[in-house]
Amino acid sequence: MGTTYLASTALARAGDALDAVNEHATLSGSGLCRTCRVEGPCPSRTEAERTLRSSGMLPRRRPGVTRPELIGLRRVGTPWLKPDA
Repeated sequence: MGTTYLASTALARAGDALDAVNEHATLSGSGLCRTCRVEGPCPSRTEAERTLRSSGMLPRRRPGVTRPELIGLRRVGTPWLKPDA
């Protein structure tokens, strides 16, 4: 399998889509889009995900964006991915 390189415009479009995915996260507590306040996933997020799929990229997850504290979840003191010291 060969390596695929994306043009700078495609990379910029994918970067914008990544930002939109994080901006339009569906909140854990209400099920609404964080930005649009409509039932998620909203059309903006769906379009951003479509753009990412067409460019072969996966969305990056930003911890805490869905505001899990709204449904009573809390952060754990030590990240579980961190190796023991």
